[in-house]
Parts: sequence; C-alpha cells; structure tokens
Amino acid sequence: MVTMTSQNNTTEDLLHDVRGIVDDIVEDLRTSDVIINEVHKVRLPKHIITGAEIKRAAIEAGVPIQPDFLLTLERDGGREKQIGDNEKIFTVDGMKFTAISGDDNS
Repeated sequence: MVTMTSQNNTTEDLLHDVRGIVDDIVEDLRTSDVIINEVHKVRLPKHIITGAEIKRAAIEAGVPIQPDFLLTLERDGGREKQIGDNEKIFTVDGMKFTAISGDDNS
C-alpha cells in the first residue's frame, strides 16, 4: 500500500499513487494465492484454472514438481480431491494443494 507523506505532492504524484493502489487491488481480484506441498506460496494468474495450469504456475514459481505429478486439493476435515490436468476449478486465496509423483507410494 502506498502512504502519502507530504502535503507538497503534485496532482501528478497523487494520480500516480492512486493508480498504483488501484493496480494492486485489481491484481488481487484477478489472482489467487495458494499453497503447494505445504510450504510453497504460488500466485495463480486467474480464478478459473485447470490442474495443468496450476502445476505450470507452481513450476514457474520454483516449486520442485513436474507436469506429470498428481495434483490433489486438500479440503477441510482431511478430505482430498484429485484435480485432473484438464479439470477446471475455481480457486480462492489460501487453497492448499499437494503435487506428488504418480509413482510415489508414501
């Protein structure tokens, strides 16, 4: 958030500050911040997104997973739902996902 500290700001300075605030708000409305594998915070570029797109965003953010990993949505009460690569879901901030190798037997 931008804090205005001087009363000597020009109109252009104030407009620049306001545009920055608006841009931050719009970005927050367009994106979702989720957690992958308990520790990796990933910003997803949109709210309606496929499993493959979630994994791609995670990989681009440096999460050590592969595109062929199984993606699972962690739900309340310990319930889980596997998300297919072509399956679209609606995401919100704070959702938690696990991505593991399909041959992981742990």
